Amino acid sequence: MEYVLIIGTFEALFLILLLLGKKNKSLPDYLLGVIFILYVISIGSVYLELQNIRNNSTLSAITNISWIFLFLHGPALWFYIKSLSDHEFRFKPLYLLHFVPFIFFSVFQYYNFINLTDAEKIRFLENDMFKEEISYKITVLLIGVSTISYSIWALNMIRRRCDKLMQHYSKIEDIDLGWLRALTVASLISYSVNVSFFSLDMIFHFATYRFLMFLTNSFATVYILFLGYF
Repeated sequence: MEYVLIIGTFEALFLILLLLGKKNKSLPDYLLGVIFILYVISIGSVYLELQNIRNNSTLSAITNISWIFLFLHGPALWFYIKSLSDHEFRFKPLYLLHFVPFIFFSVFQYYNFINLTDAEKIRFLENDMFKEEISYKITVLLIGVSTISYSIWALNMIRRRCDKLMQHYSKIEDIDLGWLRALTVASLISYSVNVSFFSLDMIFHFATYRFLMFLTNSFATVYILFLGYF
């Protein structure tokens, strides 16, 4: 069943290759490529993590790190929509604030897990005991706030700047509002479903962490297939 994650990973890689083969690429094309790269990393690392858990090994490089990159998904979507909305988009130092959650939780993960000994990592992961820690619950909630809020923010940007998009890109057939809305609404649905599963599990404890990771990233695979169709 976990092979569906391989399908999602290679689908994202295929879309990256399509973007690389596009002529006259613009900044939004590169930012869209970043979105797909993040999905390659996120889904691919989840597959490796699940295989690692199945083989009862704890390799720091691939274990318990995929969730960190979720804090980059929202900013990547925001930058993509922003670059399409602003005809003369320029990066500003203020935009670095979008990366603060990712940096913070990367440091947190280093001291909370990566820096542990192998024996400590095994105790940390076995029987999903870490799911009872307050840090886990706070992280799940913050991931939900980040991903869902950015999707809603992106939809609001599209709505407010609809006229501006049409003014600047009406003669470019690769960019249209239908594509942007489809991408953002699908993103909102995917993240909402995934966060709901993890949040409900914190209350009812109905699934293992391994199964939740597989289930939610399977939804992400469907999302990528949806984007590939468009």
